[in-house]
Amino acid sequence: MPDHLAFGLRLRSAEPLPGLPVLAGSDAPDVALHLGRAAPWTDAPRRTRYTSPAEAPGTSPTVLAYDVPSVPALVLDYAEGIRFEVRADGREVWATWQSPLTLDDAMTFLLGPVLGYVLRQRGALALHASAAVFDG
Repeated sequence: MPDHLAFGLRLRSAEPLPGLPVLAGSDAPDVALHLGRAAPWTDAPRRTRYTSPAEAPGTSPTVLAYDVPSVPALVLDYAEGIRFEVRADGREVWATWQSPLTLDDAMTFLLGPVLGYVLRQRGALALHASAAVFDG
């Protein structure tokens, strides 16, 4: 299994992760990724944590977030057809996606909000910004 580096985290995945550097060595991973596979508890009862607004009337919310109290874990369902299931400690992440989506599509979410959540669960605050203007 190749390991990759992102945001200071060693990610272990059975699949190569496009765009991320490969790490040598056999250190324990910070996060185990299970790509293209649902979590073993995917059908466990859950409760809604957050429902985002829809982008247009009559469309689905952009993202639905659910807590899975029995695990504990968080499920993120994106309107595009991608689901992430994340253990509350951030040490394991499962990702599934609907056809015709691919791993490349899932990487957009993994490298943004999903790993942002993982970092927050580990006590780090990930800041996302494009630009800042000071004094005009």
